[in-house]
Amino acid sequence: DTLTIRGLCGSDVSLTHTQGRDPGPRGPHLIVKRGNNMRSAFWVLPLVGLAIAVPNEAEAQFFLGGHAAYTTYQDGGWGGGARAGLDIPVLPLDIMGAVELFSPSCPEGRDGCSLWGASLDANLRLPIPLVRPYITGGLSYRDGDRGGELGSASESGLNLGLGVDVNLGIRIFADWRYEFLGEFEEGLLRAGLNFNL
Repeated sequence: DTLTIRGLCGSDVSLTHTQGRDPGPRGPHLIVKRGNNMRSAFWVLPLVGLAIAVPNEAEAQFFLGGHAAYTTYQDGGWGGGARAGLDIPVLPLDIMGAVELFSPSCPEGRDGCSLWGASLDANLRLPIPLVRPYITGGLSYRDGDRGGELGSASESGLNLGLGVDVNLGIRIFADWRYEFLGEFEEGLLRAGLNFNL
């Protein structure tokens, strides 16, 4: 008697037993017959392995990060910030919020200048692996002391700029943008790291 099982890629696996006869020292044994589609396994198996090994790039990814920044507000000044966001590869888009604190230099004759703020931004990336240029834009809020008798003020408005994101497991980014903020209108250069969660 022979029991035949149809396998993947056209292969047949048979279990053979001859009734009424001595099956010999091997007993019932297996016979594997290769079908015409056996060669397709050499294409299918590597693809299956690749699908298992490579993470699903279509999944949204939360991230946290920090950056150094330079503002052109007043006579310029350095600062830094922190950010949190969501990477949506299928669009491909980053949505993030950031807070920043600066120590701007006051113009001559004034002192006590300060600046801090927050922003809600979206980065639209080109779908390029590893090095990804992007267009950034969003809403910004700034609050600070303009120094001397001018005192403190706050402004909100739009921002727009360009940047690049390099994904080496840790994401390195740099961007330049202009913030249309009236009293606190400024150019802003930022560079830092994002860490996927």
